[in-house]
Amino acid sequence: MLSNRVTLEPVKAQCGGVSPTVLIDLDPKGALFDSTSASRPPSGLARGLAQLRLSGVSIAWISGNGIDKLDAINRALRYSGLDLNNEDRVLLVRGPDDRKQTLREELSQISCLIAIAGDTRSDFDELYDYLKNPADAGSLEPLIGDGWFLIAQPLL
Repeated sequence: MLSNRVTLEPVKAQCGGVSPTVLIDLDPKGALFDSTSASRPPSGLARGLAQLRLSGVSIAWISGNGIDKLDAINRALRYSGLDLNNEDRVLLVRGPDDRKQTLREELSQISCLIAIAGDTRSDFDELYDYLKNPADAGSLEPLIGDGWFLIAQPLL
């Protein structure tokens, strides 16, 4: 999470919680995650997540889906092997005023977000969706690969 989103400086906020957490965005660019069509994850992802958990790092998943999709998303994560024990936190929109940004901010208050993974830059911060000139966020590029990770969709 950025320390001050307005300045567009690549300064990370201090941890709000003690539990190190990796946040992974489930939504493909421009759409919501569809648990009914989810398939196998990329090779090695489940093993890597299991190693993180063994090291004491929590995993959290985020989607713009409503909370009514929680059971279906949990099933998709379990059947894919990404969360076999349903131990991961799943962040979903609870009402009309919720956004993925508010969910990320709430998680950062109780966890130490050590990494965020997604397929678009707006998965790291919604400010990317509001820039008139995307080049204005060029100063944030050093965070890509250093806490912010562009990855393929974990489940399609």
